[in-house]
Amino acid sequence: MLPYAPTATLTCNYVDSVQAEAGQSRSALAYDVTEPKGRRRPPSGTNSSEDAVLKQRGRDLIGSAAKDVHRNFAIARWAISKHLDYNTQFDFLSSAGEEFGSFDDDLEDWVAEKIKPKAFDIARRHGLDRFLRLAECRNVLDGDIGVMQLASGHVQAIEADRIRSPRENDDGWTNGVRTGPGGVALAYGIWDRGARGRGYRWNRSVPAARFHLHGSFDRFDQYRGISPFASALIPLQDVYEGIDYSIAKLKVEQLFAMAVFRKAESAAAPFSEDASQGDGRRKRYEIDFGRGPIFIDLDPGDDAKFLKSDSPGANSREFLMAVIMIALKTLNIPFSFFDESFTNFFGSRSAWLHYERSCEANHQNIQELLNWWFMWRLQLAVQDRELRIPRGLSLRRPWWEWVPAGMPWWDPVKEINGDNQAVMAGYTDPENVCKKRNQGNWFKNIRKRARCERFAKEQGVKVSWDMIPVQEVTVVKDEA
Repeated sequence: MLPYAPTATLTCNYVDSVQAEAGQSRSALAYDVTEPKGRRRPPSGTNSSEDAVLKQRGRDLIGSAAKDVHRNFAIARWAISKHLDYNTQFDFLSSAGEEFGSFDDDLEDWVAEKIKPKAFDIARRHGLDRFLRLAECRNVLDGDIGVMQLASGHVQAIEADRIRSPRENDDGWTNGVRTGPGGVALAYGIWDRGARGRGYRWNRSVPAARFHLHGSFDRFDQYRGISPFASALIPLQDVYEGIDYSIAKLKVEQLFAMAVFRKAESAAAPFSEDASQGDGRRKRYEIDFGRGPIFIDLDPGDDAKFLKSDSPGANSREFLMAVIMIALKTLNIPFSFFDESFTNFFGSRSAWLHYERSCEANHQNIQELLNWWFMWRLQLAVQDRELRIPRGLSLRRPWWEWVPAGMPWWDPVKEINGDNQAVMAGYTDPENVCKKRNQGNWFKNIRKRARCERFAKEQGVKVSWDMIPVQEVTVVKDEA
């Protein structure tokens, strides 16, 4: 017998006695979520992959609801537009180095040509900047979007509802993705739209090597992306309908409806007896607000009041603002972006910094798409002898970068001095400062400055680049 067995028995007996005295069962030691008590909806108790939870029919319904909200509700359209402003603007920078001569400039010029609509999009409608904006918009609303490589060097966008499993054989397919061992994507089923843009027609199966699925993922066992905006659709629909009803009520109140109140003894006789037209009766008060100022000579005891209400009331407006705030959280957008008067300058700047941090994951997701396109397009250019990569450079060690557009200085004098001090202390370097502040390529900026200085010298103009020291001014209030 173990020496501590009696102690364990005593402990269990003591716990049982305490629970019995308190009228509790042993289930009180479990997690509350596993013991439903009827006060809330119990969990389903089933665990499945997201692709099993949201099958093709459900994906179609969410996509349709998201499109309706985006089409009709200004706040939803603004929120998605603000998300796109911060997450879809990128600049291409080549940093092979000065030892390769003008290769950096040549490569950036080549990219600038290949991202124009005629060279980038097979439909010849969208350049890279607009293409990224549209792709991320579909990612937010539909959950994902496919980008397909074509032999011509163009790309073609495949919207989410056109990625579907073949009807004749669904074995090995999940929501339009054919998978292999380990869950690797092997191919995607592509459908064309039917006549007049309605319905679907099977096109072909595209190998995964030529197809990039840009989407939103939350789980490992997930083949298709799911809209991050899905959890905000019902609240936004409720707000949209609530505003609609409030406006309808407001329009009714503009009809200047008026009620006349009479004493109980005269309430049964709403008509005067001294008139002889029609059925021999006429209304006591004939009022027409279209004739201008109205004077009503009321009988003793009668009272007239306009029908009006506070619509929407302060409580309703406050509740609608709370619902909008919750909906914006699905895209991590601060409420101060929606209501600029919600906080002061420091509060809005703090919210903006936190939002910038939340955008980093989205930036990496889009950079993955951009690098996938660039490496494929660069290989085609080398094969077609459009470009020649200098010896010493390899695709295994990227010498390029897709830089998210940064935010310029809010307070230029103070922030530029702060950046200079950070560079001097070794915390950063001029190239990173230019990227962060959306000021282009530092090396190009220096070359342009040298060219400007040479031109100024040739013209006999003295140019000074010295920084003017900033003096702090202390304001003393007059006690009077």
